[in-house]
Order: sequence, then structure tokens, then C-alpha cells
Amino acid sequence: MAGCISSGWYLSRGRLPPTQPTGFDLEIEKRIQERESKKKSEDEQFEFHSRPCPTKILEDVVGVPEKKVLPVTVPKSPAFALKNRIRMPTKEDEEEDEPVVIRAHPVPYFGVPFKPPIPEARTMEICPFSFDSRDKEHQLQKEKKIKELRKGEIPKFKALPLPHFDTIDLPEKKVKNVTQIEPFCLGTDKRGALKAQIWKHQLEEELKQQKEAACFKACPNTIISQEPFLATEKRAKEHQELEKRMAEVEAQKAQQLEEARQLEEKKEKEELARLQKELVHKANPIHKYQGL
Repeated sequence: MAGCISSGWYLSRGRLPPTQPTGFDLEIEKRIQERESKKKSEDEQFEFHSRPCPTKILEDVVGVPEKKVLPVTVPKSPAFALKNRIRMPTKEDEEEDEPVVIRAHPVPYFGVPFKPPIPEARTMEICPFSFDSRDKEHQLQKEKKIKELRKGEIPKFKALPLPHFDTIDLPEKKVKNVTQIEPFCLGTDKRGALKAQIWKHQLEEELKQQKEAACFKACPNTIISQEPFLATEKRAKEHQELEKRMAEVEAQKAQQLEEARQLEEKKEKEELARLQKELVHKANPIHKYQGL
């Protein structure tokens, strides 16, 4: 009642009550508290209580399982004497071949994740092959062929004459030819011979070049037939041309320096004029306002 009155008072005054902070109810805090409580219980003093010894271990053997009695093996005669050698079905086999009941799977519940059933380990039943129809067909064909042979004429037996043992005719002995020895024709030998031939040819060429270089041949004396000349005039002309070129290069350098100096002076003047223009104060015009 007091809370309703106070909230009403705040609403009447146009104010809302301050928000009361509420702590988070986290699961980690609960787990921390449970661990602390377990630690406290473990830290408590542990008292040992002995258990009484069972009297059964003193009376008889305990823990050994009973011996399983295996069923007696019943001997059975093999089916070798049968015509088709097929194992005759026994009562146990007839009991095992029970009809398989097919059941529908239940409708899965989608609230739980699907888990497929693990397939069971099944053993394969081994059955002998049956060739009864094929054997019967072969037997019919055999009997038919025997009947056809019986209908025809029976061949008469004729003995072969004895050979004459006065002369013995032996087959001629075949004399084999003696193996002829031939050298091996290997690819490595061919490649080695080719490389040796190339190396020999290169060696002959080098020796020929060395002999030609060692032969001395004097050049003909052509200075005697030439007119005499002086190198001073030629050198003087070369010096004059060189000085002329140097003077042209120096004049071009001086012209380039003068042009660069004039361009720099022009830039300085333009920069000075811009700064002077910026320093001059200009009053802003008075804005026209509407009368109040």
C-alpha cells in the first residue's frame, strides 16, 4: 500500500521513482557456490568406518563362475552317397526358418535429435550350390547320344600286324650347329666411338691453328713509299676545334644559368605581390536585416 501511495505521489508530482538495480541470476554463480560448498564439505574431517568381512568367503569359493556344460555332439553321416549331393534339411533348419515379421518404424519425435539404430551383426547362412537341373540335362543328352550310337553299325575290331624285327630303322640323329661367337653390339660402344672421333677432329683443328699462329710472316715496308708528314699542324687544328667546342658549351651553360635566375626572380616577385595583396585589410559589407 505504501509503495502504491509513493508511486502515486511521484506521478502526481510529474516524476518517476528511481530504477532499483537487480542483479543477474547467472548459472555460473550457482556453480561457483556449489563448488565452494563441496570444497567446504570435503575439507571437513573424514572419519573412517570399517565394514564387516562377509562370512561367505570363508565357507566356499567366491567369484569363480560355474562351469558351462556344452551340449553333446551328435554324429551325422555325410551326404556323399546321394545323387546330387545336396544336404537334406533337418528339423533344426526347419525350426530356424521362421517367417520374418515386417514392422513399420515409429513416427520420429522432432523435439529430440535423431539417432539412427546401430545395425546388428548378422551371420550369413552358407548353402550349397544346386546343379540338379543342369545335371539332369547332361544326363538326358548323354542317354540320347548312346541311343543314336546303338542304332548305327557297330565297328569291327581289326588287329594291327606285328612289325618286322629283322631290320631296325632308327631315325637320323640331328646334329646341331655349333654356336658362333659374336661380339656384343652395345649402344655405349657406338656413342664412345663417335665421341672419340669428334675429339680427335677437334684436336687436329687446334694443332692446325697453333701451327698457323706460330708461322711468322713479315708485313711489307710501306713507309718508304709514303710522303713525309708533320703531326704539329694536325694537332694544332684539333686543339682549335676543341677550344671552339668548349667555348660553345660554356656559352650554353651561361645562357641556361641566366634563364634560371630570371625565372626565379619572376617567381619571387609574384610571391611578394601575392603576400602584399593578402595583407591588405578589406572590411566586410554590412548585411541588411529586416526590422523587428
